[in-house]
Amino acid sequence: MKKLAILGLCLAVVLAPACAQALSYSWTAFNDLWWDPAQSTDTNRVTVYSSPDIGSAGYTNFGGTAGPLRDYTTTNQLAATVTITGGERYDPLRGASAQSGTDADTAFGGFLDASGTIAYHSNDLVITFSNLEPLTAYEFVSYGDRGESGYAGERFTFMTITDAVSFVNQSSVGTEYTGSNDPLTIVCSGYNSDSGLVVRFTNIKPGTDGDFSVFAHFSGVGTDDQSKYYVNCFMLREVPEPLAMSIVGIGALLFALRRLKRR
Repeated sequence: MKKLAILGLCLAVVLAPACAQALSYSWTAFNDLWWDPAQSTDTNRVTVYSSPDIGSAGYTNFGGTAGPLRDYTTTNQLAATVTITGGERYDPLRGASAQSGTDADTAFGGFLDASGTIAYHSNDLVITFSNLEPLTAYEFVSYGDRGESGYAGERFTFMTITDAVSFVNQSSVGTEYTGSNDPLTIVCSGYNSDSGLVVRFTNIKPGTDGDFSVFAHFSGVGTDDQSKYYVNCFMLREVPEPLAMSIVGIGALLFALRRLKRR
Protein backbone atom coordinates (compact mmCIF):
# COMPACT_ATOMS: atom_id res chain seq x y z
CA MET A 1 0.00 0.00 0.00
CA LYS A 2 2.93 2.31 0.71
CA LYS A 3 4.24 1.73 -2.79
CA LEU A 4 0.81 2.54 -4.24
CA ALA A 5 0.64 5.84 -2.37
CA ILE A 6 4.13 6.80 -3.56
CA LEU A 7 3.29 5.79 -7.12
CA GLY A 8 0.12 7.86 -7.06
CA LEU A 9 1.98 10.91 -5.82
CA CYS A 10 4.61 10.50 -8.52
CA LEU A 11 1.94 10.24 -11.20
CA ALA A 12 0.25 13.38 -9.92
CA VAL A 13 3.53 15.29 -10.12
CA VAL A 14 4.35 14.01 -13.61
CA LEU A 15 0.88 14.55 -15.07
CA ALA A 16 0.14 17.93 -13.49
CA PRO A 17 1.91 20.05 -16.16
CA ALA A 18 0.19 18.17 -18.98
CA CYS A 19 -3.20 18.47 -17.31
CA ALA A 20 -2.73 22.17 -16.70
CA GLN A 21 -1.67 22.70 -20.31
CA ALA A 22 -4.79 20.90 -21.53
CA LEU A 23 -7.02 23.28 -19.59
CA SER A 24 -8.16 26.49 -21.25
CA TYR A 25 -6.54 29.80 -20.46
CA SER A 26 -8.46 31.83 -17.92
CA TRP A 27 -9.01 34.48 -20.59
CA THR A 28 -7.47 35.78 -23.80
CA ALA A 29 -7.74 39.42 -24.90
CA PHE A 30 -6.79 40.91 -28.28
CA ASN A 31 -6.27 44.55 -29.22
CA ASP A 32 -6.16 45.92 -32.76
CA LEU A 33 -3.95 49.03 -32.68
CA TRP A 34 -5.22 50.36 -36.01
CA TRP A 35 -8.91 49.65 -36.45
CA ASP A 36 -11.14 51.17 -39.05
CA PRO A 37 -14.86 50.41 -39.61
CA ALA A 38 -13.96 48.95 -43.00
CA GLN A 39 -11.90 46.20 -41.36
CA SER A 40 -13.22 42.80 -40.35
CA THR A 41 -12.10 42.88 -36.70
CA ASP A 42 -15.08 42.10 -34.43
CA THR A 43 -15.13 44.94 -31.91
CA ASN A 44 -17.56 43.00 -29.72
CA ARG A 45 -14.68 40.65 -28.98
CA VAL A 46 -11.54 42.70 -29.66
CA THR A 47 -10.62 46.08 -28.17
CA VAL A 48 -9.30 48.80 -30.48
CA TYR A 49 -7.34 51.14 -28.22
CA SER A 50 -4.72 53.09 -30.15
CA SER A 51 -2.18 55.90 -30.08
CA PRO A 52 -3.34 59.34 -28.92
CA ASP A 53 -1.43 60.80 -31.90
CA ILE A 54 -3.73 60.63 -34.94
CA GLY A 55 -0.88 61.49 -37.27
CA SER A 56 -0.38 64.20 -39.88
CA ALA A 57 -3.22 62.79 -41.96
CA GLY A 58 -5.61 63.14 -39.04
CA TYR A 59 -6.75 59.52 -38.92
CA THR A 60 -9.58 59.00 -36.45
CA ASN A 61 -8.95 57.03 -33.27
CA PHE A 62 -12.21 55.09 -32.94
CA GLY A 63 -11.37 53.23 -29.73
CA GLY A 64 -9.71 55.74 -27.42
CA THR A 65 -6.38 55.19 -25.71
CA ALA A 66 -7.24 53.26 -22.53
CA GLY A 67 -9.81 51.03 -20.91
CA PRO A 68 -10.68 47.48 -19.87
CA LEU A 69 -9.61 44.49 -21.92
CA ARG A 70 -12.24 42.08 -23.22
CA ASP A 71 -12.27 38.28 -23.09
CA TYR A 72 -12.48 37.15 -26.72
CA THR A 73 -14.47 34.00 -25.95
CA THR A 74 -17.11 35.37 -23.59
CA THR A 75 -17.02 39.03 -24.82
CA ASN A 76 -17.04 40.06 -21.14
CA GLN A 77 -15.09 43.11 -20.02
CA LEU A 78 -12.19 42.20 -17.74
CA ALA A 79 -10.81 43.83 -14.63
CA ALA A 80 -7.46 44.08 -16.45
CA THR A 81 -6.93 47.37 -18.29
CA VAL A 82 -4.53 48.73 -20.90
CA THR A 83 -3.25 52.24 -21.59
CA ILE A 84 -1.59 53.29 -24.87
CA THR A 85 0.79 56.24 -25.04
CA GLY A 86 3.19 57.43 -27.73
CA GLY A 87 3.38 56.22 -31.30
CA GLU A 88 1.30 57.50 -34.22
CA ARG A 89 -1.62 56.09 -36.19
CA TYR A 90 0.40 55.68 -39.36
CA ASP A 91 -1.71 54.31 -42.18
CA PRO A 92 -4.75 51.99 -42.48
CA LEU A 93 -3.46 50.61 -45.78
CA ARG A 94 -0.01 49.66 -44.51
CA GLY A 95 0.71 46.26 -43.01
CA ALA A 96 -1.11 42.98 -43.41
CA SER A 97 -2.11 39.86 -41.55
CA ALA A 98 0.60 37.21 -41.52
CA GLN A 99 0.88 34.23 -43.83
CA SER A 100 -0.75 30.97 -42.78
CA GLY A 101 1.36 28.73 -40.57
CA THR A 102 3.51 31.49 -39.11
CA ASP A 103 3.70 32.35 -35.42
CA ALA A 104 1.73 35.54 -36.01
CA ASP A 105 -1.00 33.65 -37.84
CA THR A 106 -1.20 31.14 -34.98
CA ALA A 107 -1.55 33.97 -32.46
CA PHE A 108 -3.83 36.35 -34.37
CA GLY A 109 -5.21 34.62 -37.46
CA GLY A 110 -9.01 34.52 -37.43
CA PHE A 111 -9.18 36.77 -34.37
CA LEU A 112 -8.54 40.19 -35.92
CA ASP A 113 -7.57 42.04 -39.08
CA ALA A 114 -3.92 43.02 -38.64
CA SER A 115 -3.77 45.57 -41.46
CA GLY A 116 -3.04 49.13 -40.40
CA THR A 117 -0.10 49.93 -38.17
CA ILE A 118 1.28 52.20 -35.45
CA ALA A 119 4.63 53.71 -36.37
CA TYR A 120 7.05 56.40 -35.35
CA HIS A 121 10.73 57.25 -35.12
CA SER A 122 11.00 59.88 -32.39
CA ASN A 123 8.92 58.58 -29.47
CA ASP A 124 8.15 55.22 -27.92
CA LEU A 125 4.87 53.36 -28.14
CA VAL A 126 4.12 52.28 -24.56
CA ILE A 127 1.55 49.58 -23.76
CA THR A 128 0.82 49.44 -20.03
CA PHE A 129 -1.31 46.73 -18.45
CA SER A 130 -2.84 47.38 -15.03
CA ASN A 131 -5.15 45.81 -12.46
CA LEU A 132 -3.62 42.37 -12.97
CA GLU A 133 -3.48 39.60 -10.39
CA PRO A 134 -0.07 39.87 -8.66
CA LEU A 135 0.53 36.13 -8.31
CA THR A 136 -0.94 35.07 -11.66
CA ALA A 137 1.12 34.45 -14.81
CA TYR A 138 0.42 36.22 -18.10
CA GLU A 139 1.49 35.88 -21.72
CA PHE A 140 2.03 38.82 -24.08
CA VAL A 141 2.34 38.55 -27.87
CA SER A 142 2.70 41.37 -30.41
CA TYR A 143 2.96 41.54 -34.19
CA GLY A 144 4.20 44.36 -36.40
CA ASP A 145 4.36 44.71 -40.19
CA ARG A 146 4.78 47.61 -42.63
CA GLY A 147 3.84 45.32 -45.50
CA GLU A 148 6.38 46.60 -48.00
CA SER A 149 8.54 43.95 -49.68
CA GLY A 150 11.15 46.60 -50.44
CA TYR A 151 11.73 46.93 -46.70
CA ALA A 152 12.58 43.27 -46.15
CA GLY A 153 15.48 43.19 -43.72
CA GLU A 154 14.93 46.83 -42.77
CA ARG A 155 13.05 48.83 -40.13
CA PHE A 156 13.57 46.92 -36.94
CA THR A 157 11.20 47.22 -33.99
CA PHE A 158 12.78 47.01 -30.53
CA MET A 159 10.27 45.66 -27.98
CA THR A 160 11.14 45.80 -24.27
CA ILE A 161 9.20 44.53 -21.25
CA THR A 162 9.49 46.53 -18.02
CA ASP A 163 8.11 46.57 -14.46
CA ALA A 164 7.56 42.80 -14.36
CA VAL A 165 8.92 40.74 -11.47
CA SER A 166 9.75 37.90 -13.83
CA PHE A 167 9.11 36.71 -17.38
CA VAL A 168 10.37 34.29 -20.03
CA ASN A 169 11.27 35.56 -23.51
CA GLN A 170 9.92 33.06 -26.05
CA SER A 171 9.84 35.25 -29.15
CA SER A 172 9.86 33.73 -32.63
CA VAL A 173 12.90 32.04 -34.09
CA GLY A 174 14.26 34.70 -36.42
CA THR A 175 13.92 37.55 -33.94
CA GLU A 176 16.93 38.74 -31.96
CA TYR A 177 17.29 38.27 -28.20
CA THR A 178 20.05 36.89 -26.03
CA GLY A 179 18.09 34.35 -24.00
CA SER A 180 14.96 33.60 -22.02
CA ASN A 181 15.70 36.34 -19.47
CA ASP A 182 16.36 39.08 -22.05
CA PRO A 183 13.75 41.88 -21.70
CA LEU A 184 14.47 43.08 -25.27
CA THR A 185 13.42 41.48 -28.55
CA ILE A 186 14.37 42.94 -31.94
CA VAL A 187 12.18 42.04 -34.90
CA CYS A 188 12.26 43.16 -38.50
CA SER A 189 8.88 44.77 -39.16
CA GLY A 190 9.46 46.47 -42.51
CA TYR A 191 8.15 43.36 -44.25
CA ASN A 192 7.05 40.74 -41.73
CA SER A 193 3.77 39.39 -43.08
CA ASP A 194 5.64 36.68 -44.98
CA SER A 195 7.69 35.53 -41.96
CA GLY A 196 5.03 36.28 -39.34
CA LEU A 197 7.52 36.78 -36.51
CA VAL A 198 6.16 37.77 -33.10
CA VAL A 199 7.46 39.15 -29.85
CA ARG A 200 6.36 36.83 -27.04
CA PHE A 201 6.91 37.05 -23.30
CA THR A 202 5.44 34.21 -21.23
CA ASN A 203 5.10 33.49 -17.51
CA ILE A 204 4.98 37.22 -16.80
CA LYS A 205 4.53 37.96 -13.10
CA PRO A 206 3.42 41.58 -12.58
CA GLY A 207 4.17 41.69 -8.86
CA THR A 208 2.27 43.39 -6.05
CA ASP A 209 1.52 46.55 -8.07
CA GLY A 210 -0.40 44.45 -10.61
CA ASP A 211 1.03 46.08 -13.71
CA PHE A 212 3.76 45.89 -16.34
CA SER A 213 4.57 47.63 -19.61
CA VAL A 214 5.90 46.74 -23.04
CA PHE A 215 7.27 49.53 -25.18
CA ALA A 216 8.31 49.72 -28.82
CA HIS A 217 11.14 51.95 -29.92
CA PHE A 218 13.33 52.44 -32.96
CA SER A 219 16.93 51.50 -33.47
CA GLY A 220 18.31 55.01 -33.83
CA VAL A 221 20.48 53.74 -36.69
CA GLY A 222 20.31 55.34 -40.12
CA THR A 223 17.82 57.98 -41.16
CA ASP A 224 14.58 58.56 -39.28
CA ASP A 225 12.69 56.84 -42.07
CA GLN A 226 14.90 53.75 -41.90
CA SER A 227 14.51 53.63 -38.12
CA LYS A 228 10.72 53.53 -37.91
CA TYR A 229 9.13 50.81 -35.81
CA TYR A 230 5.76 49.14 -36.46
CA VAL A 231 3.25 47.42 -34.19
CA ASN A 232 -0.14 46.32 -35.50
CA CYS A 233 -1.74 44.35 -32.67
CA PHE A 234 -1.14 42.55 -29.40
CA MET A 235 -2.60 39.82 -27.24
CA LEU A 236 -2.60 39.32 -23.48
CA ARG A 237 -3.80 36.15 -21.80
CA GLU A 238 -4.06 35.00 -18.22
CA VAL A 239 -2.46 31.61 -17.67
CA PRO A 240 -4.02 29.25 -15.09
CA GLU A 241 -0.63 28.22 -13.72
CA PRO A 242 -1.80 27.65 -10.11
CA LEU A 243 -4.01 24.77 -11.30
CA ALA A 244 -0.97 22.60 -11.78
CA MET A 245 -0.13 22.85 -8.11
CA SER A 246 -3.76 22.18 -7.23
CA ILE A 247 -3.69 18.95 -9.20
CA VAL A 248 -0.52 17.88 -7.41
CA GLY A 249 -2.03 18.65 -4.03
CA ILE A 250 -5.31 16.89 -4.75
CA GLY A 251 -3.52 13.82 -6.08
CA ALA A 252 -1.30 13.59 -3.03
CA LEU A 253 -4.22 14.09 -0.66
CA LEU A 254 -6.41 11.44 -2.26
CA PHE A 255 -3.74 8.79 -2.11
CA ALA A 256 -2.79 9.71 1.42
CA LEU A 257 -6.42 9.35 2.51
CA ARG A 258 -6.71 6.04 0.72
CA ARG A 259 -3.64 4.80 2.52
CA LEU A 260 -4.99 5.83 5.93
CA LYS A 261 -8.38 4.30 5.22
CA ARG A 262 -6.87 0.84 4.52
CA ARG A 263 -4.68 0.69 7.59
